[in-house]
Amino acid sequence: MTDLTKIEKPFMFCTEKEQVELTALIGVSIGVSYALQILSAGGDWLPRGHRVGKLEKGCIYRQNPDWNPPKLDVPDWFWKNSTFNWAIMDSNGYLYLCDMEPRKDVSGWGMQFGAKRVRLDKAFNKMFKPHNFNPHNVPWDKSLTKRPEGKLNG
Repeated sequence: MTDLTKIEKPFMFCTEKEQVELTALIGVSIGVSYALQILSAGGDWLPRGHRVGKLEKGCIYRQNPDWNPPKLDVPDWFWKNSTFNWAIMDSNGYLYLCDMEPRKDVSGWGMQFGAKRVRLDKAFNKMFKPHNFNPHNVPWDKSLTKRPEGKLNG
């Protein structure tokens, strides 16, 4: 996997995958920082937050190292009271919890042999007040969310 925070080449020399991933960051901001930066003529990294326009072939772009991609919103109390370490969303928008890290396949998430996977959204929304697990509209293939650091397992 390419670290988009370390790119130091013009956009036209990026791989096709890097170009697609950098283009997807146009206009994205969560909190106070934009996801995409452009190298200025003075050597400073500046926010590139425009929602329109293509990335220029001769410019150097990178993912802002201080920006964190949005993740699924799983309540803290759930992490504290479960043995699951991963949350994913399938292409239909259903939320699942996994005890082992799933792998992304072409059209969905694959599970390791012996891994447990439990659908959370249906049971949660029947028993409790409905909860939006995906408030930032994260696409299914970028939805892999790890248990936050410091949340005890079990």
